[in-house]
Amino acid sequence: MRRRFQIGMGVNPSLIINKGIYIQHVDGGLWTKENWSNKGYSNDLCNGIALVDKVCFVIATEYIGTFRWGKDGEIDNIFAQDSSHMGTIKKDYWGRENQNAYLEYDTSNTDYAFNKANSYLFKNGQNGYVGGAGEFFLISLYANEINECLLMVGGTIMSNRMWTSTRNTKFSYSWYYDINIQGDHLSTGSRGSSHYVRPFTELIL
Repeated sequence: MRRRFQIGMGVNPSLIINKGIYIQHVDGGLWTKENWSNKGYSNDLCNGIALVDKVCFVIATEYIGTFRWGKDGEIDNIFAQDSSHMGTIKKDYWGRENQNAYLEYDTSNTDYAFNKANSYLFKNGQNGYVGGAGEFFLISLYANEINECLLMVGGTIMSNRMWTSTRNTKFSYSWYYDINIQGDHLSTGSRGSSHYVRPFTELIL
């Protein structure tokens, strides 16, 4: 059964494994970059980069392209978490739930960020989702280590502007992540604009 381990929701990740960044093997094992290197594993055996903190998730080693966030105009209040306030959206760890809600709401199957992430398959067979703004904020805390791991396994570093799954409740905007933005590395943009998409998936332990 898939589970997302979150502090305050029944399981503390630190009881399972220390907080930090790991390279995930396709068999599910988690390795520090030093241990991965010592084992001599090939890049083909990397499922993604795992982040263990308030929540746990796995980051794809590549972008899948640039896409619009979703349909233009107002969208009903369907999301697990949305807000125009930075303090609120930094706690949106519900990327999968946001994506599922959007795909149920808009069945047009247009080439939007959510559809593309949902179609992406990790090497272990799990499909992807667009991370919530809170998940991306956690990435900003480990950005250097994540990029070091990505380079080690032949991936693409996270240096471009990327959509989050978090909707801004004002106008037709949604939140995006950009490590080059000072402070919280999060800002809002028109949903009609195209930004990079980097799929996440649940960490199964």
